[in-house]
Amino acid sequence: MKTDTQKKISYYLVVGLVSLIIVGFLFTGYDGAPGSAGQSSSVIGEVAGIPIKAREYQNVYNQQKQFVSQFTGGKPLTRQQIEQFGVAKRTLDIIINQKLLVKLANDLDVHSSEKELAKEIKELPYFKTNDQFDVNRYKNILRANGLSTSEFEGEISDNIKVRGLGQSLSNFPVSNIYAEEVFN
Repeated sequence: MKTDTQKKISYYLVVGLVSLIIVGFLFTGYDGAPGSAGQSSSVIGEVAGIPIKAREYQNVYNQQKQFVSQFTGGKPLTRQQIEQFGVAKRTLDIIINQKLLVKLANDLDVHSSEKELAKEIKELPYFKTNDQFDVNRYKNILRANGLSTSEFEGEISDNIKVRGLGQSLSNFPVSNIYAEEVFN
């Protein structure tokens, strides 16, 4: 049985999610594609005060389309299939969850050090030449994808924070009943 507080929270979450979906479609169009390449850094919404950029939405959207297409024979999805498999909703769910985790990590003062950030970036295989990190390759790949180093490093830093949050929370004893309630 839900309490009045739980009902109110559920109501505000649903209203917020619907608002975010509407704003997202206003700025990205029905199929999630930004109108032009110039929109790559435009903010299309926010979750818990953390902005969602059109490029970020488009990247996750494309990943979801590619993932779902693997189950349909690897062919590009039709609009009907995109709708049927809930690609846009799944994209929003992923982004919202990621932003909420970043917010929680920030609230709990989980952070990434410069050393962790540099190590993480240097280990990414697509920035390597002859198995060594290549600064020029790093800059060229970011430029080709319309990313600044600060944007990319911010995303990697957020990933490190979320991973650190997960490690911290896994060490925190929680009853199974409480965990199930939070999950639901």
